[in-house]
Amino acid sequence: MESLNLEKTLQGKDYKKNIKFIVDTGTSVALSFGSGMFHEYVLVGMSLEQTLTSRFVSIVPTLLTGGIYGTYRDFLIEQTRKHTSLAKTPSKLVANVLAYTTFQLPIYAATLAIAGTDYVHGKEAVRNLLFLSPFLGVIYGISLDQAREKSGICPSSSLEKTL
Repeated sequence: MESLNLEKTLQGKDYKKNIKFIVDTGTSVALSFGSGMFHEYVLVGMSLEQTLTSRFVSIVPTLLTGGIYGTYRDFLIEQTRKHTSLAKTPSKLVANVLAYTTFQLPIYAATLAIAGTDYVHGKEAVRNLLFLSPFLGVIYGISLDQAREKSGICPSSSLEKTL
């Protein structure tokens, strides 16, 4: 039985895929925390205690789903391009909004419930986030692309700008 060789594992064929997963996770955690603080405290009017509780509770699901979100987003971009007649940039915009709305919104609603957010604020937060999804989806998409570029996963010459 061969012992696990970490160096071999990291340098293997899945190296870029693993790094992309880690970069996507880190980017999602940072964006989720920052945008969530602004959204819940400023726009929804949750108390600072409710907002901080929600943001700290959200770290665990975001750590678990951040990389998966990046993979899901890439899949939707590929499918949108394959099944629509849209040009590359508009299809990527559509895929970013679709990915954010169908993936992040349900996780956000569950996180608010787990954090103990009262029904009125929770409903308002989810409703506001649904309204903001087109903007946040694009921001998340741009941020993921830039983080991937800066980490060397996607060279800037081959990186398609979302906007």
